[in-house]
Order: sequence, then structure tokens, then C-alpha cells
Amino acid sequence: MALKNIPVGYIKNPLPCYLKAEHKGIMLMNWLTISICHDSAFNKSIKLIILFFSISWLTACDEHNNNNANNGCDTTNYIDTGLKESLKETLESYLDTNQNNDDEPGISIVVRKDGDVVYRGNRGAANKLTETTITNDTGFVLASVSKPFTAVAILQLYEQGLLTLDDKLITYIPELSNTWEDITIHHLLSHQSGIPDLLNGDLLSPQEKDGLTNQGVIDFLANNANLEFPPGAKGEYSNTGFMLLAEIVARVAGISFGKYMETYIFSPAGMVNSYITDEKAAIRESDAINFADRDTYFGNKVYVSGAGGAS
Repeated sequence: MALKNIPVGYIKNPLPCYLKAEHKGIMLMNWLTISICHDSAFNKSIKLIILFFSISWLTACDEHNNNNANNGCDTTNYIDTGLKESLKETLESYLDTNQNNDDEPGISIVVRKDGDVVYRGNRGAANKLTETTITNDTGFVLASVSKPFTAVAILQLYEQGLLTLDDKLITYIPELSNTWEDITIHHLLSHQSGIPDLLNGDLLSPQEKDGLTNQGVIDFLANNANLEFPPGAKGEYSNTGFMLLAEIVARVAGISFGKYMETYIFSPAGMVNSYITDEKAAIRESDAINFADRDTYFGNKVYVSGAGGAS
């Protein structure tokens, strides 16, 4: 099925706001997307999202610390410098105290109020190997924050009548097992499919994860059809489901997932420096890499998209 009737510039607001009523089953992915919309009724939700991802980052940081004490991610030694007379003074004081080494992984901060930038600051290294520091133009890998964008792509196709959320997964990826006939697109979006999380589980060895692509995921699942629970029985976080959603977008649109995102989401939203990384598109040289010294994750290079991959 070829994509049709979605003109360039399709998105009037930065991202569509139609998620808020019918598709609340998409859980967290909805709320982040809604927060980006120009809808005052949901403006407060972005604070919750920021808090959630801040906590997630700190938790991930702590997990890394337990495995590697020298990764530059020790959150236990941060010093609270307190509130100052202005926002700028508060942030600068904290950064001067806790992030004052350009040889360590860094941060880029932009604070907007009523559409105006009221603070912008950058500290630390984007890539220690090339001695590249973080600037206003540095790109960052979004990791799982990529998932809301994948959900938006699916819902654009839904809005165009090119698919429904009750469509079966195997309708679009028929090489998967017929025993998965009860899994729907909605199950994938809401983490209720029962499909194992191949990135975080132990079904794949480290060697198998290294170099993993979306097609590699499909090939593996085609020969390993065991589910962790019946579709819809419960919710359990699954990166795999969003990789399959990216493949559905590509097959319905008739173009690569990266090209779809660039044409119908990033460009219309003015996100001219955003892109999808995969086996054909590496992280750009000017962008920040993991811990500022590696382009691997837990020792592996992965090229999957949909669950991650946006920069």
C-alpha cells in the first residue's frame, strides 16, 4: 500500500493533538506527544514528562555506575547550590559547581518562557575522542524518547485511513508467526503485545545484539514466536513493539522509516537537524555520543529504529 494524501507541511501544529481523546491507551507516549501540541489544557503534563525522564536518566545513570565506576555519570556527588536571585544565576551556579570539566560528558540547556528563550547554556564534551565540546548546535540521541514520534507516524497513517489501530500485526508483517494473529497495532503502541523486549532481555546474546537491525529483529521473531503473555492481558514495556511499528510505517508508506520521519514529521515541524539513525545513517560527527567516548550501548552497536534511533 502506497502512502497518499499527506502533503508536505501536513502538520499545522508541531505535532498533532488528536491523541488526547481516542488514543489514551498509548499511555506515556500519548502524554509526551500531547505536551508538544499547542493545547493549553495539557500544558502541565510536560512537567510530569520532564520529571519522569529525569528520574529515568538518573536511574540509568545509577545502573551504569554499579557496573562501571569510571563512566563519568556519578549522581551521588552532585552539590545542591540552591536558588539564586535569577534563573540564570541558579543554573550557572549549579553548572559551575557540578559540570565544570569540558573533558567529561556534558549537557545543553534551553529554557523557554512564553515562546522566548530566557536561558541557554552548554557544558562539557560531546565527543572526547575528537575533542568536540557541546554547543547550541550539538545533536543528542533521543533513545526511547523516539517512541512518541513513532506513535505519531502511526497515527498520521491512521488519520489518513491507511490503517486502523485494530489491524493485525501480521497483516503488515506476514512473515511473522500466524500464532500472533491476535496482536494489533494498538497492542504494540500500548506495550500490551506480549512480544519479548529483545534489547533488554536475554533472548539475544551480546553477539547477536551487536549490529542488530529492524530486519534482524523480524528475522529472529519469525523463528521465535513465544509470547510472554497473551496480547492485551497486561502491559509490559517492549522496545520490540516499536521496532515493528517503524516497519509498519515503512511498508504502508512505501519509503524507509527514516525518510518518512524526515518528510512528514521532522521537516514540517521545523526540526531540520533531526534524523533517524540506522544501519545506513550513523550518528553525525557533530553530535554527542554515549558518555562522550563511545557509539555503543552496553558494548554493542545497534541499528534498530522506532524504539530509539531519533536524533
